[in-house]
Amino acid sequence: MEIQSVGDMHAFIASLSERADRIRMYRLSSAPEVGIFWLTPDKSKILYGNCIPMPEAADHGDFKISTVDHFSEWERLDKDGFLKDRGLTKSLRDDYALVPRGRVSYNKVSNRYEVYHGNWLQPKHKALINSYFRLPFSATDYIPDEHYNL
Repeated sequence: MEIQSVGDMHAFIASLSERADRIRMYRLSSAPEVGIFWLTPDKSKILYGNCIPMPEAADHGDFKISTVDHFSEWERLDKDGFLKDRGLTKSLRDDYALVPRGRVSYNKVSNRYEVYHGNWLQPKHKALINSYFRLPFSATDYIPDEHYNL
């Protein structure tokens, strides 16, 4: 949306507010979400997840995805002090790829959720991810992707 007037600005703010309200309603419904995530360096819990309710997810070919990427989100989290507040060392804060991460998407053809992960995934992590994104175990596939390897 190109903003050329105060009226345009008000319309833009209203649309953001409406989207935020929709997302809150979806989250209250406990519906599954897609997005990106990082585990803590010790892999004991989710460090951060950017979750998008399915109706708000972007269509990308046969998939519903979050358009948020790891690089940009990590930069934002670092700039906002989130990573430092969570105790991450400077070396970890400097490289998002050093912390276990992955992506959840939805395959519209197979009607299944797909969790892309690296070589760090253990069975206990599946429960963390499924719970965080509210994914049904019976409709979720875990797909190794070397892009997410440590």
